[in-house]
Amino acid sequence: MGFMLSFSALTQLSRFRFQKKQKKADATGYFCVMKIVAIALMLFAAALPALAQQELKQAVDDFHYSLAFTYHPMADEGNYDPIRKRSGELVEKARQVEQALYATREVPKELESRVDVLAESCAALHAIIQQGATDEAIYQRLTRIHDLFHEVEDVLNDWILKR
Repeated sequence: MGFMLSFSALTQLSRFRFQKKQKKADATGYFCVMKIVAIALMLFAAALPALAQQELKQAVDDFHYSLAFTYHPMADEGNYDPIRKRSGELVEKARQVEQALYATREVPKELESRVDVLAESCAALHAIIQQGATDEAIYQRLTRIHDLFHEVEDVLNDWILKR
């Protein structure tokens, strides 16, 4: 008598083969999904420096906006009211530039030092305004801040173009 398989044995054998193929298909699908996730993470990681750089540029632009509405009335019209009222805003915007700078990797040292001096200068200007500074003292400090801003902007733009 030859080897005979019962119906139940054949059913179990085909179920075993199906499960084996299913496990292999599941594993293959899992690895495909993991490859896609890994590629997505690598792309995201590669984009992070560009995002941080863009945040820094936006912070510098925001600072410039505040500076323009305080410096130009003073320099063009002799109107010191805007800087007297908004010196705290200038300090806050300078701090935001500092925070964005330190969130950005591999920035030039000259940019770091200029941003630090800019933030310190804004804080010092705000302090003397709170103490009742003269127009001449405000003019000298705000003009220095304006010049520093343009140095920061130039270094930042050069750095962005080189990347």
